Amino acid sequence: MDTRLLKLLEKEVEKEKSRKKKKPIFRVKKEKSIMYYSGWDKDDKPVTKEEKSEKQTKLK
Repeated sequence: MDTRLLKLLEKEVEKEKSRKKKKPIFRVKKEKSIMYYSGWDKDDKPVTKEEKSEKQTKLK
């Protein structure tokens, strides 16, 4: 009786190991947020959230 339970336990352990080894479902990575430019000049820098908040505080 004990050996029967041990065999069942071993089978369950093998099943769990095989489940863990399976590759995860293919998922597409999310794109990073796009930085936008305020103009077309080469000297322009991308606008960041910090700069936006600084400009808003200056306007107030």
